[in-house]
Amino acid sequence: MAESATQIEIRDLRHKEKFQIDDQFLGGWAAKVGIYGVGVYVVLCRHADKNQSCFPGIKTISRLLNISEASTKRAINALEKLNIIRRERVGKRLSNTYYLLDKRVWKGDGSNRAITQEGDEGSDRPEVIAPTEPLRDTHEKETSPLSNDKGEQPEVAPQVYQLFNYFSSRCQEERSFRPEIAWGKEGRLIKEKLNRFSVDRLKELIDKFIRSEEADDLGCSLSICFANSTFNKWLEGRLEKPKKPHYMGYPMSKSTGRWRVLVDNIWKEYAGSEEEIDWK
Repeated sequence: MAESATQIEIRDLRHKEKFQIDDQFLGGWAAKVGIYGVGVYVVLCRHADKNQSCFPGIKTISRLLNISEASTKRAINALEKLNIIRRERVGKRLSNTYYLLDKRVWKGDGSNRAITQEGDEGSDRPEVIAPTEPLRDTHEKETSPLSNDKGEQPEVAPQVYQLFNYFSSRCQEERSFRPEIAWGKEGRLIKEKLNRFSVDRLKELIDKFIRSEEADDLGCSLSICFANSTFNKWLEGRLEKPKKPHYMGYPMSKSTGRWRVLVDNIWKEYAGSEEEIDWK
């Protein structure tokens, strides 16, 4: 399938008081997956970033919807069977990553026909996720699962989850990759800093770090970003990547009091004034 087929317009622009769900889903496919499938899809849309991916754990989704983990898993299977979502396993101890797919690749015609336990189309009732327990808003805080040494997934504070997600999204935007995250270790580092600084202040740190020489030289990871050495540089205002001299876009260097310009891998002597040098 071409990559463009799986991309959709941004549902979530980080203004978390609002998010969108495609009208065609509610108008047709909702009846196929049933009330639990709708609930799970709403949670995934709510958590999705600009790349239409998210990674809430089964426990998190179940707690937010006040339904059993078994019901959550069946709902995810139904959504995946219809090609409404795609999931990828990131690691043995990490939650799945879910991708929201374009409605053009959804299976079926949107008619009000349910998905059975085997994932085939039925005639009337959504057997997989027919409600047997109430679906209600429990007003619980958003959480993201972290794995401990036993493979269990304890819940994490919403502020920590928010910074995990922000760091991952900024790496994708600035460096075109999503970093591997050591959930337990890096979660503890974030919690320590949250005792002294707000989420917005720590987002400022992340923005500075991702563009810094520390990220270039040591690697772009949360452990390095929240390490004391990096943190102290940020507090001192020394985390900014130093500006470098350029002339007409070509890099420059100064040696024995003279400026030179690197053009087509050849160093040439610069005869202009320093006022013409562009620092960036």
